[in-house]
Amino acid sequence: MSESALKANLRVLSEQAIQRVAADDRPLEYFAGATAMLDMRRDQAITELPGFEEARTALGSLPLVQEHYGAGDTPDGEHAWERLTLQFVYGFLAKLPEPTFDPATFEATWEAFWEELATPEWTWFCMANLRNFRSESNLIEIADGVTIRGRSFEELARMGWSAWHLGQLEREWYEGGVNSSHVILVEHKVPKTPDNFVGNEIVTQATAFRALLAMRLLKQGDIGLGRLWFLRRDAFSLGLLGNYSTGFSGGFMPGSQYTLNEVESTSLRELYNNLVRYEGERDNAPVNLDLALAFFSNAFDHRGALVYYTRLVDNVTALEALLGTTVEISFRLSAKVAGILANDDDERVAIYNQVRDYYDTRSRVVHGEPLKAKYSQYLTDYETLQGLLRRLLVGFIRLTIPQVVHSVRRSSGRGSIIRSCTARGDQNSAWQ
Repeated sequence: MSESALKANLRVLSEQAIQRVAADDRPLEYFAGATAMLDMRRDQAITELPGFEEARTALGSLPLVQEHYGAGDTPDGEHAWERLTLQFVYGFLAKLPEPTFDPATFEATWEAFWEELATPEWTWFCMANLRNFRSESNLIEIADGVTIRGRSFEELARMGWSAWHLGQLEREWYEGGVNSSHVILVEHKVPKTPDNFVGNEIVTQATAFRALLAMRLLKQGDIGLGRLWFLRRDAFSLGLLGNYSTGFSGGFMPGSQYTLNEVESTSLRELYNNLVRYEGERDNAPVNLDLALAFFSNAFDHRGALVYYTRLVDNVTALEALLGTTVEISFRLSAKVAGILANDDDERVAIYNQVRDYYDTRSRVVHGEPLKAKYSQYLTDYETLQGLLRRLLVGFIRLTIPQVVHSVRRSSGRGSIIRSCTARGDQNSAWQ
């Protein structure tokens, strides 16, 4: 069966569908732009038409359809042919102001449909407002299709984002809590296979969260994401997804502003790539690094009246996951952090006292003890503790990657190795 034969069969089916809709007691809007296989009664009105089976068979006989969407020797393949045929009809009806066949509309629908059938890969996007973020640059490229962009609704519309998506993005911006004129965008291309025709893509979400973690590990600043929106860009909409999103929209996120410039973006890319490498080596981490990273990230996302309490608890818990013990916890944890990070005795004493006081404050919080003035300051001054934790996390990530470990002299002790991995070039960045 050829392309022209499929087009002819779809035209016959479209004409029959127009007649069926015109005679139906349900309005055109009930069929127009619908998603196949969500309403059996609606689908049956089309699948029982005389031309449906011929169009479905013509479509399924094409090699590119069998390769990208499924062959007829599997039930899933036959369902894919049916879904595609229904989706063509619903897409055609969506372009009509009334149930009357229009040849020009059919041609435009066919061209878009054929372009999508012949495209060998899916293009996925996810996007979110950045919170507490500022940059003089309107485009910062990170890696794996991740970019930070100035919020341009015109540019996003050209990428394929609908007016509804952009309206949600703008609404979140106006309602407060975003405090940024930038968005994060992830683009991911994947070859079409029968296995990924139906379903939501998760790579873009994981990539966005990895980029967020890299930014949080790079330097201080309470950066966060708004609601994460997903889009599969199609020349012809094949339905299936609807308005898919995840995360929390709206609400004020307290904290300091996060800034990023072009010079720092080089370090950010390096850190992002090392996170990718770490994910392949995570089983070799010398400590419970996954748990520590999870609590470190959670500390950024708290809201409400108890935000400072929960931040403190999460950050101290992350420290315990890295260096904790079951006995003399306050003393040993403080000594270990100081021993690893300090460059001289004075700094060692200072870090030891800081960690001990943060831990003691955390103990009073979780056990419900009243906080004296000495401990209250450690609730709001969370950045000092986060800075120490950030250096340790970056060091242990690098320590887990074999190439970094091999670059350190074997005669060095564990503390020396980690200290080398956490070496800083300035006071603001944990990755230099």
